[in-house]
Amino acid sequence: KMLKLTVSFCYGVQSIVELHDAVMDKEEAKAGIVFDEPSRSYFKIVKQEDQVANDWLTVLENEYNKLAITWRDIIKLNK
Repeated sequence: KMLKLTVSFCYGVQSIVELHDAVMDKEEAKAGIVFDEPSRSYFKIVKQEDQVANDWLTVLENEYNKLAITWRDIIKLNK
């Protein structure tokens, strides 16, 4: 089970990096990613007026949510 979760986590990170890179190439979608300036410890996704940009941001947000679920499963397994 741990190996399966670890592989899933790695693929999730890869997917997020690819999507993040794609979003950064689109100015309308890029504006939807806002970093916390003082610490840059997290970022939030802000919906835009452009529907295509929102579609990209929604996919990115969904991938982050799936990664969070996988991470919680790994933590539970290690308790």
